[in-house]
Amino acid sequence: MRFHTPKSPLRGLIAAAGLAATAALALGAMPAQAQLADNLGIVTTNFDHSGPDAFPVKPGQLIAYIQSGMAYDSPADANYITVADAATREILGQFPVPMPEGYQSHGLGASADGKYLYVPSLPSASTLIHVLDGRTMKLAQTIDVGARTHHVDEGTYKQTDKFIMIDTDNPGIGALLLDPNNENAVLGRIHAYTVGGRMYSAWSDPTGSFAYVTVRSPIPSRPGWISKVDLKTFKQVQAYEVGYGAIWVAFSADGKTAWVTNTGSSVPVKNEPEVMEIAIGQDGAKDEVLAAIPLPMAPYGIVLSADGAKLYVVGKTYVQDPGNTKLYVIDTETKAVIKEITVGVQPDHVFLNPDGTQIWVAENRGNEITVIDAATDEVIGHIPAPGDVHSVRFVQY
Repeated sequence: MRFHTPKSPLRGLIAAAGLAATAALALGAMPAQAQLADNLGIVTTNFDHSGPDAFPVKPGQLIAYIQSGMAYDSPADANYITVADAATREILGQFPVPMPEGYQSHGLGASADGKYLYVPSLPSASTLIHVLDGRTMKLAQTIDVGARTHHVDEGTYKQTDKFIMIDTDNPGIGALLLDPNNENAVLGRIHAYTVGGRMYSAWSDPTGSFAYVTVRSPIPSRPGWISKVDLKTFKQVQAYEVGYGAIWVAFSADGKTAWVTNTGSSVPVKNEPEVMEIAIGQDGAKDEVLAAIPLPMAPYGIVLSADGAKLYVVGKTYVQDPGNTKLYVIDTETKAVIKEITVGVQPDHVFLNPDGTQIWVAENRGNEITVIDAATDEVIGHIPAPGDVHSVRFVQY
């Protein structure tokens, strides 16, 4: 195999853009959080979000927050959050996100207690993260990071209370970590210089100790890589090549294995789409790429079953087949595709519900969530949304 530790081709170009401040951003040696935000040029505006609950909720109820936007030929007149009972799939309410004109919501995060919902926006002119109150559904904050934002991670979808991590296209910020327990104060950032290339997305391991950043090479003929970053020091501890178009990272519950999707490439050379298995180094050992599984269509979102026996991989494409409806199921032991599940049009992200019994598939052009029984891999229901769906988050009240 062609795997080796990549050098960082952009480091010389980025060094002048904030290298001197990088060491000060470590969690153990940072200035006051307000000063840190000022140093990064981040502006937070607070709003009155008090009031009664916007939807009925009972103690112990599992709520699903479903984000939908205005891209991908969306019929929606606004960006929405749909709130549903995760057990019955009953819709409890649909709430427009008060975003400026031209914003298209893309992704969703939630604090562990459901106090905050985090809504990024994809168009290049959109610089605000919109933070909603998860109960009143009112705007609580806007956080201006000076560039568009992308995915949100809050402890690999386990809703930990440690941090919220949001991808930004601001090279001076990179991936931003916020403290949901302290009014979303800035904890730190993973600088573009640290990973040495164009960040696509950052995912935290099950312990919340490391971020796995998928990085695109600025050289078209070169594969992308994973940059493994210590979230205490914000320093890279390892970098290793994966495939072309590295996108998404999923982890086994025991933290011993990771999987990454690579969309492949056609220029300057043809590289097939694939999913890679990674052995996570234990007790200070290095990570190691174990296997590459080819797929007939570009993989995107990915999630493991609760027992780690099956890997659910979205087949997504914008060009070859915009009407795609495929979700692949891979046996993690044999490394073989054991089933193709038909879902809605252009699936994107995929999620495991908290008790591990269901797979929820978000669909860009299907404008819905498709729910799959994780035991039988059969479709058991759908939840409609006003527009294109990217993300869902579960909160137990």
